[in-house]
Amino acid sequence: MQSLHETTKEDLELRNHNIYEAILVMGLRARQVNEHQKSILSRIHEEYQATLNLSEDAPEEPEELELPFFTKPSVQAVREMLEGTVKYDYLDPVDGESR
Repeated sequence: MQSLHETTKEDLELRNHNIYEAILVMGLRARQVNEHQKSILSRIHEEYQATLNLSEDAPEEPEELELPFFTKPSVQAVREMLEGTVKYDYLDPVDGESR
């Protein structure tokens, strides 16, 4: 697969009929990825805070916290769009069903 720096508008149009639609879908997907990453980091933070000894009697240095590496949400969304792994449907405004 080509690198993201080599991606052109035509590459996205091959996956979608409309470039603006592709951009909208990638933006929505990037937000989903961001929320997922944020929830993982929040859970790690809560677990870390629970393990800290917050008493003043024991001023020991807290252990080093290893955080996961995440790809930028926008980069992940573009990759998923180019790979064809992003699936989306339109909702019918009248009855709320997919078409």
